[in-house]
Amino acid sequence: MAKKLKDWFNQNLEVGGFPYLQNARFDANKYHIIINVSDEWYRKIYDRLESPLIPLSLFWFPMSEVKRDIGLNSIYGAMNILYSAEMNNQYVYFPNM
Repeated sequence: MAKKLKDWFNQNLEVGGFPYLQNARFDANKYHIIINVSDEWYRKIYDRLESPLIPLSLFWFPMSEVKRDIGLNSIYGAMNILYSAEMNNQYVYFPNM
């Protein structure tokens, strides 16, 4: 991994519990992007994150653990967002369900 990319991963990408549900201290104002690859969607949580007061982009790329390809399109979509975030030096939160 190139040094620049490695630095970005270490400084701008955080993996943690699902916002508010598993991570009570989640601060949406610290991030530009949230990428959820879980097959679970919590409308109540996303309504809270989609506040006009929080400049945050939300992406949902559900992975399927029961399908043979496990959601390769979802992986591709998430990787494109990560690439764009790295190019724009944005902060990303990646919930691990």
